[in-house]
Amino acid sequence: MKANLTKTNQKKFRILEILDLMPHKEAKTLKKKLPEILGVTRQTMAKYCNAQLEDNCDMTTSHFFTLCKILNVEPLELIRLPKNQKPPKKIKDLRENELSKNLGLTK
Repeated sequence: MKANLTKTNQKKFRILEILDLMPHKEAKTLKKKLPEILGVTRQTMAKYCNAQLEDNCDMTTSHFFTLCKILNVEPLELIRLPKNQKPPKKIKDLRENELSKNLGLTK
């Protein structure tokens, strides 16, 4: 895992970072199954994994929250927010649609 990422190549979603923390075999299997679980193509999944911080976000809310559940992470652990964007203060009090709006996700 690369520890020294510059602003221009930071990934928007920490999917690959989270998978890297898993045992290799489990991560490899899950990476292959994620597109099927989400109901997207491998290309779309690659797009999610490789989206840059400055890219427009086009991951749907349902895919985002499904990934959070599958990877067993909180929403703010999966997304990397730009430095000028603050996370919602009371994340647990927000409904899913409010949280997705705050994180810049699409419906």
